[in-house]
Amino acid sequence: MQKTILFIFTLLVSSTTYAGVDSKDIEKFLPGSWHTTAELPEYKIESKATYYRDKTCAYTISVTTQEGKTIISAKGTWKAEGDTLVVKITHTNSPDTFKPGEIMRDKVTFIDSKQFTYTDEEGTVTTEYRQK
Repeated sequence: MQKTILFIFTLLVSSTTYAGVDSKDIEKFLPGSWHTTAELPEYKIESKATYYRDKTCAYTISVTTQEGKTIISAKGTWKAEGDTLVVKITHTNSPDTFKPGEIMRDKVTFIDSKQFTYTDEEGTVTTEYRQK
């Protein structure tokens, strides 16, 4: 189940090509809280990511199935390298899903004050929306 949750999170949190996204755009618009949801026949997933100006970040993923609800959380650091968001996981309550020291690289293809879209290393495209 943990692998399925990681795969689904990757679907959520990881393309429209938008020329011009660079480090300055990511650093300008990314800080704050973002969310996305997905509903599949077996799962409902709600994801919240918060990126802080001090370059730390926190994730909370809620996975609801017929068996119940699982909450997965992780903390880490982030930086922008060109058009790529690089996140390093430092803490997690689910090491089967996120491993401390794991580095994720997501290519940001669009970002503004209301949404951002990125493609993860597996090629999955995700759009997240600013949390109000």
